Amino acid sequence: MKKYILLAIIGIIALGALVILNPDTNNSFTGASVSDNRLYENVEKIQIKENILEVQVLGKHGFDLKGYIANKNQEILFTNQDPKQKDMVLTFQRDKSREIFNSPIIKAGQSYSYTFDKEGDYEFWTIGYGVKSKLIILN
Repeated sequence: MKKYILLAIIGIIALGALVILNPDTNNSFTGASVSDNRLYENVEKIQIKENILEVQVLGKHGFDLKGYIANKNQEILFTNQDPKQKDMVLTFQRDKSREIFNSPIIKAGQSYSYTFDKEGDYEFWTIGYGVKSKLIILN
């Protein structure tokens, strides 16, 4: 329990520093809600640009980050940056349930945009490589 409290405190401090020290934010946070106090151990950073979350898919190397946070109905852009220039398909699984869906084929250098309309914890991976990442959709 102490471990989780310590991780939560470190996470809150890191988010505060990100908001205060990033001159592009004007002390406003346009992505995930800072007031949401759930602890997400596998989420490293939040990458938000003009209210669009960008996810770089790196083929067998996985993704540019270990995890992502977005709001419900926020656009998420998955870009195929596979160094081997292979086409790919992403698979998404909501809350470790049987609710699973696939993206269309994403050609090398192209992007796929999706807007999640249900909150939850989504694991996703590329078919073929199987490297997983996590996406948390907040209400």
